[in-house]
Amino acid sequence: MPIDCRTIGSVANDPAAVPYQYNKIVINGADGPKTENTIDTALYFAEHLKTKEVYIVQELDVNVSLISDAQVNTLKQQKELQTNDSLIRSIIKKHAGKDLEIINKTVKGKTGYAIKKFAQTKKADLLVIGSPDIQLNVIDRIFTHDMEYILANLPCNLLIVHPRVNE
Repeated sequence: MPIDCRTIGSVANDPAAVPYQYNKIVINGADGPKTENTIDTALYFAEHLKTKEVYIVQELDVNVSLISDAQVNTLKQQKELQTNDSLIRSIIKKHAGKDLEIINKTVKGKTGYAIKKFAQTKKADLLVIGSPDIQLNVIDRIFTHDMEYILANLPCNLLIVHPRVNE
């Protein structure tokens, strides 16, 4: 007796016969050495899944403005954002014309928490982030890390991109 593929998809460990459609994808565009690889991987994934909307989100940590040298830090942060923004624009240009709407956004808030809230607000189907640059230890359990903000009550599916060592 043949197995009906439509019923297999309802079992938790079995893949669905009809794949899940990712209509909205949010990508973390935080400045870092893995940013370009993370965005390229996510856009490749989005193109092949025929995603309708892709948001590349940069987070502006508002807690920096609370310290005494607020203006200096704000100017430094704006310069870093502009540098990262030009990198993101060049990546977007590389993927232009591939029937994909790519929107570049900047959100203010605590790193990790702000992008999670943005993904919730946009009702994203997938959140794509780069793997952490540091290895977390016991001390990181005491102080909340940005990855913990994202992992707590996930608003959608999560893809963590870890680039190859050679890249």
